[in-house]
Amino acid sequence: MFKLLLPAIFPSWRFFESVGPAPRVEYALLDENMADEQSAAQDKPWQEFYPAPERLSFCTMLRRLFYNQHWNERLFVLSCAERMIHDPKDAPRNGREIMRYLKSFLHQNAQTAPYIQFRLSFVSREETRLETHILYTSPIEALKENTADHDG
Repeated sequence: MFKLLLPAIFPSWRFFESVGPAPRVEYALLDENMADEQSAAQDKPWQEFYPAPERLSFCTMLRRLFYNQHWNERLFVLSCAERMIHDPKDAPRNGREIMRYLKSFLHQNAQTAPYIQFRLSFVSREETRLETHILYTSPIEALKENTADHDG
């Protein structure tokens, strides 16, 4: 039994096909003014989806070894983002999954903005500065679905 648990506790890098930077998933909550005018992407208030905490207590780390729903969701969204980048044919389906998780996350956190947009970016170090490279920007979507259209 212990031999079966070892690979799960101490994963090998050989498990992965390649190791490289992961794309960041960032979202912007937009009001009517920002959604109507196609303002430049850098002017929007981009926020990282499930940013990693800077510090965790020992008890929190121990608890997260056994259960961490938010981290699992974050990993799923990041895997969708990686698939969007590496397999453009499957990008629409992965983009819908990312948007679905973003909307669910924002509804749970009681966001009231009417529109949302997400983007995928890589951050790289160029000499002494960090540079952000935008790989994909989604279309703007309504954050809340219009329920009046579904009543009938």
